[in-house]
Order: sequence, then C-alpha cells, then structure tokens
Amino acid sequence: MRPTRSPPPSQKERHESHQRPRPTPSMPRPFQHASAVNAPSAHESAWSHIYGRNAPTIRQFQLLREILLTLLRTPPPSILASIPLPPPS
Repeated sequence: MRPTRSPPPSQKERHESHQRPRPTPSMPRPFQHASAVNAPSAHESAWSHIYGRNAPTIRQFQLLREILLTLLRTPPPSILASIPLPPPS
C-alpha cells in the first residue's frame, strides 16, 4: 500500500506563508513615534506613491520655481558689453 500524501497547499496558503509577520498591537511600527513636523503633506504622499520614493517633492518644485522666476526677471547681459573695445588712439 502506498503512503498517502497530504494535498499540496493552495495558492493562498503558499502566498500567506511568504508574507512577513505583521506587528502586533503592542509592538510599535517602525517610525511610529517620529515627529509629525517633517511629515509630508497628503499631496506629497500621493506624488511619491505615484512616482516612487525618489520623486521630487512639492517643496523642491516650489524652490525650483522661485529660482527660475528670479532668473527670468534678471535682464540678460548685453552682448556688446562682452566685446572688448580697442584702446583709444
């Protein structure tokens, strides 16, 4: 007589066996007690969720916008000012 084997685990059971254990209510999550001062806004969180962890933040875009506006307000140097004039004779 052949020994009987147990049926193979279902796909759900296999998936659950590979998941990390979830923290229990008494076990704090990593960075749970971090200060909310540096917490990103909901908009920034959505942006990083869509574009990944290295996505530029809204603050970085605001800074870039300020720099660009400053550069656009500054008149370009005159082309004639960069040409050296010959000494008077």
